[in-house]
Formats: sequence, structure tokens, C-alpha cells
Amino acid sequence: MHYYNRKRLPLKLEAGATCHANPDRMLGISDFLSPNCPATPKTVGFLNRPRISLLPDRSVVVNISRGELIGEAALSNALITEKLAASGLDVFQNEPNVRANPRECPNVFLLPHAGMCTVRYPNCNGYADFERI
Repeated sequence: MHYYNRKRLPLKLEAGATCHANPDRMLGISDFLSPNCPATPKTVGFLNRPRISLLPDRSVVVNISRGELIGEAALSNALITEKLAASGLDVFQNEPNVRANPRECPNVFLLPHAGMCTVRYPNCNGYADFERI
């Protein structure tokens, strides 16, 4: 496992993972990428067209964090051209209104921010969003 963080984790928490000081260098070896961070001025649009081009061909991108982290048009283009093998999205740039471009890709899997819906919390609003997707 490889990760980028502003500050390296203590070795005990790293558990053998490799920390990268530069996220762009990490992208070049990331066959599977899941950005997990808050949406801040520095992270909004993090995975854009130039950064997607750094990923190895046929990589997979999963976003369960914040929709604003990934440029949906750039992601859709990478899926259509098969630069990316697939993508799984649980969050979107303009929730709850999902733009057409990711929905049109056959190799994208969409969930309506349903990670919060569990057996203990079955009446969450996420289920209502399935119809919007």
C-alpha cells in the first residue's frame, strides 16, 4: 500500500505502507486509487485530467470521500477512452444531482452516498437517492 499525506504517519501506524512526499509520483504506480481526504481549497479537483494521465493504464479509481476531489468530466473521459479500467463512486461533485457524464460510462459503478446506510441505520436518506442516479 502507498499513501500520500501532508505528514508521514508514525511507523507503527504505517504498518508497512510506503509514504510518498509527492502525490504525483505516487500516482504513477497506483493501479488502484482511492483519495480519502476532506474537500479543501487544496484538495478540490485533486484528480484532474493531468493527474489521471499519470496513473498506469487500466487503473481503477474509487471515491467514497468527497465528490469535489475528482473532476467528473476528466474521469468520464478516462473511462470512455479506457485509460481507466473502471471507477466506483459513492460521492459526486453536485450531490444529489449527478451529471450525465459519469452515468453514461459502462465501466463506472455508482452508489448514492450510501456508505452510511447500514443494518443499524436502515432508514437513511441514501436510499431515496438511488432514483436520482
